Amino acid sequence: MMNYKTLKSNFNKNKYIRGMYGEEELSGIPLWWYNLDYDSWQKKTVRFFKFKYRRYISDPYYDFKYGVKNLFRWFDVVWKDRNWDTESGFYNFTQRKLELARKTFVRNDFIADVDEVNRYMTIAIELIKKMRDEFYSMEHFEYEKRKFEFVPCNDGTKNSFMNTDLIWEKWDDYLKKYPSSVRAVIKKHGEIEKSRLVFFVAQHNEERANKLLFKILETKLRFWWD
Repeated sequence: MMNYKTLKSNFNKNKYIRGMYGEEELSGIPLWWYNLDYDSWQKKTVRFFKFKYRRYISDPYYDFKYGVKNLFRWFDVVWKDRNWDTESGFYNFTQRKLELARKTFVRNDFIADVDEVNRYMTIAIELIKKMRDEFYSMEHFEYEKRKFEFVPCNDGTKNSFMNTDLIWEKWDDYLKKYPSSVRAVIKKHGEIEKSRLVFFVAQHNEERANKLLFKILETKLRFWWD
């Protein structure tokens, strides 16, 4: 055990004991500080000023700085949001939140199973994009071409009805992409004409994507935090 004179001499000469605790643990702090009691007036004073510094300087500064950054991160989402557009608003906010969280987790790598988190977050983000853009419900229109025209009703009024003529279709190519969806639709509705089958397959795909998105959020969301 070092006596007081030895400790004082080492402190005055700026000689720090590193071999006992390791250089990273001491970080240049003299050994006599570690020998002080936790309730000593020196450590109480340091804790008091550290608390005041964090409460009135460090934390407010960090919160203000982070808040200003958030204004830029979320500005376009908030600016474009409309109270009556609940679905798109939900998807836009959720997508931005997941994108920011994924970037933070992957960049800092401070959570367990970061690769799995990145994978499921990416899947959720891609599903949100497709649901918001109505990808699955509109996809089958890429496999057909129709001619639309308004035809007068000939009932003495100026009313008209819209008539559609199918010019060409590649529904078989579309149905081949989703064999499991075709089987599910036929199981539910039986044998139906191809045009209705295509419509119900698109509807089924949209429902599946929506269920998968919320299943991921339901099972994974509570683990996505620092």
